[in-house]
Amino acid sequence: MNKTDKFYTRDLACAAYLKTKGFPLEVERERNKGVFYYPEALQEEVDKFFSGEGEFLAFSNNIRGLKSQIQNTRFKEIPNG
Repeated sequence: MNKTDKFYTRDLACAAYLKTKGFPLEVERERNKGVFYYPEALQEEVDKFFSGEGEFLAFSNNIRGLKSQIQNTRFKEIPNG
């Protein structure tokens, strides 16, 4: 199958959602990012993801927010014990 016949995304959270829904995928590396290819048109499922159906988008946004919060927080040494 030609890659142009497939749905693809670079959005890791969207790819994780589609994988969770059971869609098979192929992964290619483009520089330091992944490109996730699916063998079929998945617009309906992608729309569900971006509409926030099932709370998955909120979960993904919270993970991204927490990562950002960690990166923007000053380092504080925590004593062992």
